[in-house]
Amino acid sequence: MLVDITDYLDVPARNEALEKLDLLDRFENLKKNGHLIEAANLLENSCKDPHIFHGHYKKLFMVWRQLNKEDLIACNYQAVIERVIKTIKLNDEMLTEMSIYWSKVHGVRRTKSYFSKYSHVKISDGKTLLKAAAATQDKKVIKTAEKLINSFNQANSP
Repeated sequence: MLVDITDYLDVPARNEALEKLDLLDRFENLKKNGHLIEAANLLENSCKDPHIFHGHYKKLFMVWRQLNKEDLIACNYQAVIERVIKTIKLNDEMLTEMSIYWSKVHGVRRTKSYFSKYSHVKISDGKTLLKAAAATQDKKVIKTAEKLINSFNQANSP
């Protein structure tokens, strides 16, 4: 007999987990039917208040990457910039929330870096941001993009 993960959670946590799972089902249905913006909006609303359900962030960022690809082709650079900046912000909030939550659960301090493997920001986000920022000649955003790209290059260098 399979045991549902929610069997191990207290009632408020179980209810929240079930709501988040239902939200992912609705997201997948919207996405499957080609309603990417509506699907993204659904998860973006879910992520407005940071939480530890990192799958929501991952799925949201995946859809945003697809929209960014389309918007780069259509020269909608500002929309791309706003999405990537939101990606960075939401990802950071998620890691902070995971750090706070799991520090309490484990009874030891857990830093954001402890959860770095759950980060859903990719080097491609930095490259996309750089393309859009260069097209708009936004020096501040260019610096942000370069900093993000360099963070990946530093992480992979010996």
